[in-house]
Amino acid sequence: MGVEIDDTNQLKKILNDISSVSSHALSREELKNIIVRIDSYLNNVTSTPRPKIDLKINDLIKYTADFPINNSDQKYFIKPVGWAERPFSLERTLSRDVEILHFSKRRPAAVRVGDIVICYAVGTTKLLGYFEVLSEPVNSMVEGDRWPWSIEAKNLCPDYSENWNSFRNTISSIQNSYNNDIPMTYAGGKTLGALNFGSDRIQLTKEFAQHVIKIIEESI
Repeated sequence: MGVEIDDTNQLKKILNDISSVSSHALSREELKNIIVRIDSYLNNVTSTPRPKIDLKINDLIKYTADFPINNSDQKYFIKPVGWAERPFSLERTLSRDVEILHFSKRRPAAVRVGDIVICYAVGTTKLLGYFEVLSEPVNSMVEGDRWPWSIEAKNLCPDYSENWNSFRNTISSIQNSYNNDIPMTYAGGKTLGALNFGSDRIQLTKEFAQHVIKIIEESI
């Protein structure tokens, strides 16, 4: 961010925040591409004073399923995007950077910062990608809102999300590709059937979630 901070308490808070989320070591190529983009941006901004910086680098970073996890009790969820009366359009994509994910009228208290949410499209049931939770749930406070709770989440595989409809990864296929003798859900379920009854999320076992994440990563 280009900001110098000498407040000890503020620095401790920042370091704690950084250590509580997953990290990604940049490759030499990624670092070089980021520097090139920054230099190009600075060279093309000539007005004084300079406008507020609007520079995204998320598309230059290749995230993998093997990213380090510092949160030992990190949880994994799968959730639908859209609903029966308004299925997820074939032409629509989720953000390559930060997406707002919505939940029903009951606060999703189990979903915490640092957790992973795998999303799929209502209608086609195809996977849309997987995301890391960045914020606590917030209520829109709008009367009659069907999905009033929301969180911010970072797209960990933007290349997949941008082309999700070209892949054949559906709710059925990810279940069929897994050992049906091993539970898929944290509650011990061996199917994702609860999604057919209006559930806005299901907590998955770590093993099944990583199986699905691997499918997403290897599809690109």
